[in-house]
Amino acid sequence: MYWSTFMRTKDDICLFGHSMLLDFAATGASGSITALRLDDGVRFALEGAVIRAHFFTEPSPAMIERFPSEELAENAFQYLQKFMRRYVFIRRVKNAMKKILGWVIAPLVALLLALSLNIALTRQSDAKAASAQIQTSHSGQALPVSSGLAAAPQRVIPQSSELARAMADGAMAEKFSIRLSKGKEGVFYIFSDPGCSYCRALEPELAKLAKRFTIHLFPVSVIGGRQSAERVSPIMCAGTELRAAAWRELAADRAPVARGCAAGDEAIAANNEIFRAAGLSGTPAIIASNGFTYPESSPNTAAAIAAWAKGAPASQ
Repeated sequence: MYWSTFMRTKDDICLFGHSMLLDFAATGASGSITALRLDDGVRFALEGAVIRAHFFTEPSPAMIERFPSEELAENAFQYLQKFMRRYVFIRRVKNAMKKILGWVIAPLVALLLALSLNIALTRQSDAKAASAQIQTSHSGQALPVSSGLAAAPQRVIPQSSELARAMADGAMAEKFSIRLSKGKEGVFYIFSDPGCSYCRALEPELAKLAKRFTIHLFPVSVIGGRQSAERVSPIMCAGTELRAAAWRELAADRAPVARGCAAGDEAIAANNEIFRAAGLSGTPAIIASNGFTYPESSPNTAAAIAAWAKGAPASQ
């Protein structure tokens, strides 16, 4: 694009996103305006009175501008380098912010998930404590509760609706789960530990369910401890689309030895907390989309799990 000289009386360089607009109206010989993409990789070079751009994706350089003298070319080149340093600085700041947000947001989401369950636990605990203070006789009179023996501690299970919301939020965050499949007949949330033999035995059944149901798997280390965490962490460090295949390799004992990362470790720790807050006692734990948990006494077969999901009561 060419403009008349009287309309442009000074050199101008503008950055917008990953692009740079170059206009050497005052000192350049051609009078042209150049727009360049910077994210593909580019290096500027001063060759006598000419500035050229060497793109990493192109075999030959492109001329940016020719100047009447080498002195003018040198001044323009230094001006151009100033904007390149600014672009690199902005990119570094943005990348650093992304990392910081990843470190902050992941634990925060985990905390919110745990809090949503803890609120439900507290609400039910308070209700049980209030009802346990009195016992009512058949005639309607309140009778004092014997204080001679301490009440046996009871594990309080969160309401199914609270658990359903927490699991859905965790899956949506894409930081804590592995989506094994996407089906049309319903959703399952599975807590599974690679150190659990029952979890490994469930894998073929999950493969059958995957043809019909959406399955979000939340890996934990409540059985295998540190060894399970070290095996799962590299999977949670991978992209969301790569995790399902990596999990299947791990379940089949074919996964290569790989290093984990802070985000992977945090995801497993968060899942362990949610597992405990939900009052679950063992793995695998299978939760339907309405928050009801598959009975431990029922067979872990695809047919039984699917039939249970179809007849499971609505959330309360």
